[in-house]
Amino acid sequence: IASCLVGSEMCIRDSNWGFITGIGLDWRNYVMNDNRYFTKQNGQIKIVPCPEGTHLDFSRLKTVDLTIPLLIEWQTRTFLHGPLFFSLGPVIGIKTYSSMKTKYTVGNEKVQHFNKNIKVNPINLDIMAQGGYGTFGFYVKLSPFNIMQQSHAPEMRSFSAGVMLHF
Repeated sequence: IASCLVGSEMCIRDSNWGFITGIGLDWRNYVMNDNRYFTKQNGQIKIVPCPEGTHLDFSRLKTVDLTIPLLIEWQTRTFLHGPLFFSLGPVIGIKTYSSMKTKYTVGNEKVQHFNKNIKVNPINLDIMAQGGYGTFGFYVKLSPFNIMQQSHAPEMRSFSAGVMLHF
């Protein structure tokens, strides 16, 4: 999962609290392994086992979202090298692109399936918490809602965690 964000911070007068908002781009790859793959059958995305004698190269769903975070943050500037900060709030995601791609080999024959616009939910809401010190931070992000439209795919939600460098 990759993200980038351009934003601003508004401090609440005479306090260590503030609001963070902006606009960003969130790129996600959901990869299937375990000798199963994504396929489109009768207009629905399904997860099926690989046939006998098949070597799966990869199978993935890709989504790209325009994101708008709406976070509340607490920070202090009393430390020598920069602020200690914690923030929490929703991140609205508006889908701009989605695709499914699967590559596998059967005997000597290479097979590839590719589909665009795979019925993802057009708007998503993630819950994000982040914290850090100075230019180093960490985050956790939970998507409590399905990635795909329920009538077109199995239930799938995402969770991610990572580190950040702020400049």
